[in-house]
Amino acid sequence: MLKEGGFNLIQHPNDIGFILSDDQPFSVQDRASLHGLDSLSLGREWLQGHSCISIIHHLLDES
Repeated sequence: MLKEGGFNLIQHPNDIGFILSDDQPFSVQDRASLHGLDSLSLGREWLQGHSCISIIHHLLDES
């Protein structure tokens, strides 16, 4: 789950997948269903979903 304050994406040692919300944060119900997943971060600033997808693709291509 992408979230501000999460682990740095590049330093995360495990196999990874990505779950992004839309223009609204995850609801309490959404967060409950994602319980136990690590939160990853792309930085300190809020980013739009399409920007996150582009950044993730770039980082995966570079790693």
